[in-house]
Amino acid sequence: GNIASTSVTYDHVSQANQSDWEFIKSRAREIGYEMGMEDGQFYFRQPVQASSAPQPGDYQSHTDPLQLVFGDDLIEFRPRVTSAEQVTTVKVRGWDPDGKQVVIGSATTSTVAASVQDDPNTLAGNFGGPTFTAVDRPLPKQPMVDGVASAIAEIISGSFAEADGIARGNPKLKAGTTVSVGVVGDHFEGKYTLSGTRHIFGENGYRTHFVISGRQDRSLLGLTSLGASNGHGTAGGAPINGVVIAQVTDNNDPNNQARVKLKFPWLDDNYESDWARVTQLGAGPNSGALFMPEVNDEVLVAFEFGDIRRPFVVGSLYNGQDTPNLGSSLFNNGQVMRRGLISRKGHQFIFFDDPNKAGVAIISSDGNL
Repeated sequence: GNIASTSVTYDHVSQANQSDWEFIKSRAREIGYEMGMEDGQFYFRQPVQASSAPQPGDYQSHTDPLQLVFGDDLIEFRPRVTSAEQVTTVKVRGWDPDGKQVVIGSATTSTVAASVQDDPNTLAGNFGGPTFTAVDRPLPKQPMVDGVASAIAEIISGSFAEADGIARGNPKLKAGTTVSVGVVGDHFEGKYTLSGTRHIFGENGYRTHFVISGRQDRSLLGLTSLGASNGHGTAGGAPINGVVIAQVTDNNDPNNQARVKLKFPWLDDNYESDWARVTQLGAGPNSGALFMPEVNDEVLVAFEFGDIRRPFVVGSLYNGQDTPNLGSSLFNNGQVMRRGLISRKGHQFIFFDDPNKAGVAIISSDGNL
């Protein structure tokens, strides 16, 4: 089939708790591509241009089966053109940790899903030209935010002109096909990309029901929570709220940024994350603190905007196998008697808050200090 190339290269791509189909679908949605099966062939491509449809026909000029003419092969047509929720510009804001700077992608709204008298950018401009800004996408590079801005612009603007209708049975009408619609009035006459079709053989003969909805999924599944989670806006899948448990698998960061890789026991035995930043007591230019977890340490992880592709280690955890080693009688009537740091080799930096033995101790593993 038609497999279109993309321009952005990713160091790490995550397929977490997704089927192959869900994974490819989420990748396509994030960058504004579409995917599916056509005539037994898989395709992954940029959206079909509605402008490629034949010119709208009329009763005298109507030879192409993809020219739908009301009163002839077009039986019913219910169009909707609206400025509701339309914007003139889409912006996507992200953070580049390598460059320590904001990255902003921008796209002017337009759509390839419909070509009619009105256009979404002009309609939005009639109401002050609002801007839609996406701030919940954990994207670190300029090409990424640019691509997502264009994809969101198409999702929003593609909903300005929608329709559903019934035509005489025509096997050429299928999802992704571009058609023209004629003799329906100047505002609605034009070219459209079909979003979905149903071919029905009933008492009235063969009929083709169709929907035009741009990138919006107006099916029952698409309007339910199941459909919404599978079509989540980012390619990381449905968001993971709250914090989760993880184990460190690698701490040899090739970029020397004090990052680690992780595995999630609750998810899969073989999945390994991208490099995750680790929360420190302080982190500045040539200053701060550095306490890194070791391989197999248990840690607590949060995800940026719930996206599993962007984990952050927020702390380390003791458990039934890894316990603190500051001696017995750590607590007395709710008060903590000792606090401190212990290295893997046994070096100690301890604060004694015991009323009978207060002070600070620095102890080497061999006892010489």
